[in-house]
Amino acid sequence: MAQQITSSLPWKKLPTKILVNAETGQSEVFMVGGGLFGQDVKVAEVGANNAWVVTDPLALSQRYNSANGTKLTSVQVQDTFLLDGTKVFNNERAAIINKNSPYNTKTFLSTKQDPVPGVVNPATGTKPGQTSQTTAPAPPGPGPNSDPNVGTATTSTTSTSTPAQINTNIGSRKNLYPKKNLYYPVKRKNEFGGDFIKFEILDYKKSGLGSPQAVAAGSLALPGMEYRKRDVLASIFLPIQAGIVEGMSVDWGGGDLNPITAAFANAAYQIMGQAGADPGAMFSATLNQAESLKKMLQIGAGGELQQLAQNYFTEKAVSTQGLLSRTLGGAINNNLELLFNGPMLRSFTFNFKLTPREPDEALMIRDIIRYFKMSMAPSLSSAQLFLLAPNVFKISYVYTGQGNLDDKHPYLNRIKVAALRDISVNYTPDGNYMTYQDGSMTQYDLSLSFGEIDPIYENDYVIEEGLVGTGW
Repeated sequence: MAQQITSSLPWKKLPTKILVNAETGQSEVFMVGGGLFGQDVKVAEVGANNAWVVTDPLALSQRYNSANGTKLTSVQVQDTFLLDGTKVFNNERAAIINKNSPYNTKTFLSTKQDPVPGVVNPATGTKPGQTSQTTAPAPPGPGPNSDPNVGTATTSTTSTSTPAQINTNIGSRKNLYPKKNLYYPVKRKNEFGGDFIKFEILDYKKSGLGSPQAVAAGSLALPGMEYRKRDVLASIFLPIQAGIVEGMSVDWGGGDLNPITAAFANAAYQIMGQAGADPGAMFSATLNQAESLKKMLQIGAGGELQQLAQNYFTEKAVSTQGLLSRTLGGAINNNLELLFNGPMLRSFTFNFKLTPREPDEALMIRDIIRYFKMSMAPSLSSAQLFLLAPNVFKISYVYTGQGNLDDKHPYLNRIKVAALRDISVNYTPDGNYMTYQDGSMTQYDLSLSFGEIDPIYENDYVIEEGLVGTGW
């Protein structure tokens, strides 16, 4: 059974305690005596991915304002906890783990993809985000008296802060989005609040270069972003606006092929086909095709092909144009045809008017705008040599008529994973600078332009989301 350790400490004049799982790092924060009949109330928790969540914002804000003589909203108190309180409780959590957890546990918690802040790696003597050159004690052996802290070690350590640590792993990136669900409006008509558009912020997953296993299975294409595994960092819910429009385009272009080019192309095509089956037959195949071209020029189309070739090659020889029109009063039939070139990527634009009606809603709108802007910005690699791709979005129209917040709209289109290409925020849409008493703007115009990362294929309509509504 995992060791659970409790430590009491004050935060912002509030009596609190933290319960730490010394094996996993998962922790819970309680207000001591903050509940009915003096019971302790859990107000926050942090999971294995180190993302803190306020679990009881109402109780936290009431006790916070009472203890500090303030009148902050629940959202403002949450912000205070996530910006300041998490530092205090992360330090206490790390101190408990460093003191009580065994060698292997501390090694794991300090080096895993989502390292616990402040936990010292016993092999290097460093915390996550630090670099060092260390001659460290060996891991404990199987003996009963093995202790990695006993003995001497020669250590030469140079620790430097590496802010880009936040940007290079998904676990730390989750910490940038402490609020997992953002809603506007804050107070909806009912539990479901009508239909809405859901913007899920996803970490970008690179396509890679394919795998031998996929090729052996008969697939040569790289997996599309829509079907790659990815983590949801946060979700933003906004009301469906007027002007829901989708468009789809395919690239077709004119292509021509005159009879002479077609004849030589056919000859080359036949030669390459025979050479591919039997490389030794390439010479004989070339001779056969040359003989076929000779006969075709002599008797093809009642002699017209010979006249065409004569004019065609004369034009090439003297670098002139329109010779055929001068000699025959005509032009070459280039067999012009509209040819398919490929699919085209779709774009989607959304416009929202956001009007705060209370302080909590003003803060919510501020965070929504911040999340969109932060998600479209690239990040730096650890050495700041590379720019890492921004987050991407999964956009869905959600129908709540059946009482389910996950129902895709049965009569609207689907949108593949998309990148946020442009964002525009008008802080004074009415043409005048106006704010509420706390500084919040009275209205915001938010415009978002997305581009789908993958094109739409016919095959997409017969699997998964393509079967719902009007499909893609």
